[in-house]
Amino acid sequence: MVLSDVYTMTIISVLLIGMCTLLFKEFKLISFDPGFARGLGLPVGLLDQAIMVMIVVAVVAGIQAVGVVLMAALLITPAVSARYWTEKLGVMMCLAGVFGAVSGLVGTWISTAGANLPTGPLSVLCATGLFIVSVVFAPRRGMLSKLLTRLAVKRRMMIESPITVREGESA
Repeated sequence: MVLSDVYTMTIISVLLIGMCTLLFKEFKLISFDPGFARGLGLPVGLLDQAIMVMIVVAVVAGIQAVGVVLMAALLITPAVSARYWTEKLGVMMCLAGVFGAVSGLVGTWISTAGANLPTGPLSVLCATGLFIVSVVFAPRRGMLSKLLTRLAVKRRMMIESPITVREGESA
Protein backbone atom coordinates (compact mmCIF):
# COMPACT_ATOMS: atom_id res chain seq x y z
CA MET A 1 0.00 0.00 0.00
CA VAL A 2 1.36 3.40 -0.94
CA LEU A 3 0.57 6.85 0.43
CA SER A 4 -1.75 7.72 -2.47
CA ASP A 5 -3.85 4.62 -1.64
CA VAL A 6 -4.17 5.84 1.95
CA TYR A 7 -5.32 9.28 0.78
CA THR A 8 -7.83 7.75 -1.64
CA MET A 9 -9.26 5.44 1.02
CA THR A 10 -9.43 8.29 3.53
CA ILE A 11 -11.39 10.50 1.13
CA ILE A 12 -13.76 7.67 0.22
CA SER A 13 -14.23 6.77 3.89
CA VAL A 14 -15.07 10.35 4.86
CA LEU A 15 -17.60 10.59 2.02
CA LEU A 16 -19.24 7.28 2.95
CA ILE A 17 -19.37 8.18 6.65
CA GLY A 18 -20.89 11.53 5.75
CA MET A 19 -23.58 9.91 3.61
CA CYS A 20 -24.36 7.36 6.34
CA THR A 21 -24.60 10.13 8.92
CA LEU A 22 -26.88 12.30 6.79
CA LEU A 23 -29.20 9.45 5.81
CA PHE A 24 -28.99 7.34 8.98
CA LYS A 25 -32.70 7.52 9.89
CA GLU A 26 -33.79 6.75 6.35
CA PHE A 27 -31.36 3.84 5.99
CA LYS A 28 -32.44 2.43 9.35
CA LEU A 29 -36.09 2.69 8.42
CA ILE A 30 -35.78 1.03 5.00
CA SER A 31 -33.55 -1.69 6.48
CA PHE A 32 -36.06 -2.73 9.13
CA ASP A 33 -39.46 -1.73 7.69
CA PRO A 34 -39.45 -0.81 3.98
CA GLY A 35 -43.26 -0.93 3.82
CA PHE A 36 -43.60 1.73 6.51
CA ALA A 37 -40.88 3.81 4.83
CA ARG A 38 -42.79 3.59 1.53
CA GLY A 39 -45.95 4.64 3.39
CA LEU A 40 -44.12 7.71 4.71
CA GLY A 41 -43.26 8.64 1.14
CA LEU A 42 -39.57 7.81 1.21
CA PRO A 43 -37.99 6.74 -2.09
CA VAL A 44 -37.25 3.20 -0.86
CA GLY A 45 -35.86 1.95 -4.17
CA LEU A 46 -33.50 4.89 -4.51
CA LEU A 47 -32.31 4.64 -0.89
CA ASP A 48 -31.84 0.89 -1.22
CA GLN A 49 -29.74 1.41 -4.33
CA ALA A 50 -27.75 4.10 -2.51
CA ILE A 51 -26.86 1.59 0.23
CA MET A 52 -25.79 -0.95 -2.38
CA VAL A 53 -23.64 1.62 -4.22
CA MET A 54 -22.00 2.64 -0.94
CA ILE A 55 -21.18 -0.99 -0.16
CA VAL A 56 -19.72 -1.49 -3.63
CA VAL A 57 -17.62 1.67 -3.32
CA ALA A 58 -16.31 0.54 0.09
CA VAL A 59 -15.46 -2.90 -1.28
CA VAL A 60 -13.74 -1.55 -4.37
CA ALA A 61 -11.70 0.85 -2.24
CA GLY A 62 -10.79 -1.90 0.21
CA ILE A 63 -9.82 -4.47 -2.41
CA GLN A 64 -6.71 -2.43 -3.18
CA ALA A 65 -5.51 -2.84 0.41
CA VAL A 66 -6.63 -6.31 1.43
CA GLY A 67 -7.88 -8.28 -1.55
CA VAL A 68 -11.24 -9.78 -2.46
CA VAL A 69 -11.60 -12.57 0.11
CA LEU A 70 -10.26 -10.58 3.05
CA MET A 71 -12.57 -7.67 2.22
CA ALA A 72 -15.55 -9.83 3.13
CA ALA A 73 -13.97 -10.50 6.53
CA LEU A 74 -13.40 -6.79 7.08
CA LEU A 75 -17.01 -6.01 6.20
CA ILE A 76 -18.46 -8.57 8.60
CA THR A 77 -16.07 -8.98 11.55
CA PRO A 78 -16.17 -5.42 12.98
CA ALA A 79 -19.97 -5.35 12.79
CA VAL A 80 -20.31 -8.70 14.55
CA SER A 81 -17.79 -7.63 17.18
CA ALA A 82 -19.70 -4.40 17.81
CA ARG A 83 -22.98 -6.31 18.15
CA TYR A 84 -21.64 -8.01 21.27
CA TRP A 85 -21.25 -4.63 23.03
CA THR A 86 -24.58 -2.88 22.45
CA GLU A 87 -28.28 -3.16 21.69
CA LYS A 88 -28.54 0.16 19.80
CA LEU A 89 -27.96 0.36 16.06
CA GLY A 90 -26.32 3.80 16.09
CA VAL A 91 -23.86 2.80 18.80
CA MET A 92 -23.20 -0.48 17.00
CA MET A 93 -22.39 1.34 13.75
CA CYS A 94 -19.99 3.70 15.53
CA LEU A 95 -18.31 0.82 17.36
CA ALA A 96 -18.04 -1.17 14.13
CA GLY A 97 -16.39 1.81 12.46
CA VAL A 98 -13.96 2.19 15.35
CA PHE A 99 -13.20 -1.54 15.36
CA GLY A 100 -12.63 -1.52 11.60
CA ALA A 101 -10.42 1.57 11.78
CA VAL A 102 -8.38 0.18 14.67
CA SER A 103 -7.97 -3.13 12.83
CA GLY A 104 -6.79 -1.36 9.70
CA LEU A 105 -4.44 0.97 11.55
CA VAL A 106 -2.88 -1.72 13.74
CA GLY A 107 -2.61 -4.15 10.82
CA THR A 108 -0.95 -1.48 8.69
CA TRP A 109 1.38 -0.45 11.53
CA ILE A 110 2.47 -4.06 12.12
CA SER A 111 3.03 -4.63 8.40
CA THR A 112 5.23 -1.55 8.14
CA ALA A 113 7.18 -2.50 11.27
CA GLY A 114 8.11 -5.93 9.93
CA ALA A 115 9.81 -6.99 6.74
CA ASN A 116 7.53 -8.25 3.94
CA LEU A 117 4.42 -8.58 6.11
CA PRO A 118 1.15 -8.26 4.15
CA THR A 119 -1.22 -5.52 5.30
CA GLY A 120 -4.51 -7.23 4.46
CA PRO A 121 -4.12 -10.45 6.43
CA LEU A 122 -2.69 -8.57 9.41
CA SER A 123 -5.68 -6.22 9.41
CA VAL A 124 -8.04 -9.20 9.34
CA LEU A 125 -6.09 -10.83 12.18
CA CYS A 126 -6.46 -7.65 14.22
CA ALA A 127 -10.21 -7.62 13.51
CA THR A 128 -10.36 -11.27 14.55
CA GLY A 129 -8.51 -10.39 17.77
CA LEU A 130 -11.11 -7.70 18.52
CA PHE A 131 -13.84 -10.23 17.79
CA ILE A 132 -12.34 -12.70 20.28
CA VAL A 133 -12.07 -9.96 22.91
CA SER A 134 -15.73 -9.10 22.24
CA VAL A 135 -16.87 -12.71 22.52
CA VAL A 136 -15.09 -13.12 25.86
CA PHE A 137 -15.44 -9.73 27.56
CA ALA A 138 -18.61 -8.02 26.24
CA PRO A 139 -20.84 -6.86 29.13
CA ARG A 140 -24.06 -8.77 28.40
CA ARG A 141 -23.29 -11.21 25.61
CA GLY A 142 -19.69 -12.08 26.46
CA MET A 143 -18.74 -15.50 27.74
CA LEU A 144 -17.24 -14.10 30.94
CA SER A 145 -20.36 -12.06 31.68
CA LYS A 146 -22.60 -15.07 31.12
CA LEU A 147 -20.38 -17.24 33.31
CA LEU A 148 -20.44 -14.70 36.13
CA THR A 149 -24.23 -14.38 35.83
CA ARG A 150 -24.66 -18.15 36.01
CA LEU A 151 -22.39 -18.39 39.04
CA ALA A 152 -24.31 -15.60 40.78
CA VAL A 153 -27.63 -17.32 40.08
CA LYS A 154 -26.25 -20.65 41.26
CA ARG A 155 -24.91 -19.05 44.44
CA ARG A 156 -28.25 -17.33 45.06
CA MET A 157 -30.11 -20.61 44.52
CA MET A 158 -27.80 -22.39 46.97
CA ILE A 159 -28.45 -19.72 49.62
CA GLU A 160 -32.21 -19.51 49.07
CA SER A 161 -32.97 -23.20 48.61
CA PRO A 162 -33.81 -25.27 51.71
CA ILE A 163 -31.31 -27.81 52.92
CA THR A 164 -31.88 -31.03 51.04
CA VAL A 165 -32.36 -34.33 52.84
CA ARG A 166 -29.67 -36.91 52.15
CA GLU A 167 -30.61 -40.31 50.82
CA GLY A 168 -31.66 -42.75 53.51
CA GLU A 169 -32.29 -40.06 56.14
CA SER A 170 -35.63 -38.88 57.31
CA ALA A 171 -36.56 -35.28 57.79
